[in-house]
Amino acid sequence: NHEPAAGQAMLKMDPGMAFGTGNHATTRACLEYIAESDVKPTFLDVGCGSGILAVAAKLLGFGDVRGFDLDADAVEVAKETASLNGVDVPFFRGDLSGHMDGNPEIAPADFVAANVLGPVLIRFAERIASLVNPGGAVILSGILDVRLEDVKTALEKAGLEITGVRAKEDWRCVSAKRRTL
Repeated sequence: NHEPAAGQAMLKMDPGMAFGTGNHATTRACLEYIAESDVKPTFLDVGCGSGILAVAAKLLGFGDVRGFDLDADAVEVAKETASLNGVDVPFFRGDLSGHMDGNPEIAPADFVAANVLGPVLIRFAERIASLVNPGGAVILSGILDVRLEDVKTALEKAGLEITGVRAKEDWRCVSAKRRTL
């Protein structure tokens, strides 16, 4: 039984078949950025997988936290992760092309996390940027080192300003801010 240190949160989960145990380099990098964030009002987990990022955000003090995933099984696992941790985080099935089961429109958030693969980030950079409130923060992970420059270019064209890059093994996690209007 592990007790968290000051400033840490304990997260319980059974990821089942969903992505996101906290052990993968991409997830660890995202969790570091979330823990360091001073942007705490609203949080959106794009491609939530097991729900680890959204639940961690809620445990770390974010207010309105939501998440969605294309995979219906992942959404169910994410709901179980929230329940195991005693937090209220709505998760729903949806995708970046705009299809949202039970949620016709996603409200933009102050902090958006997208731990998906680099080609998805490139393809949907504009959609992801539109989900971030002006001046808000975004972390994007699942980027192999060889795709980093392509991802950064797509994000900048979409109106995001790159603020940092973290390397974990062969993976990169990009932090950015949405430019204010």
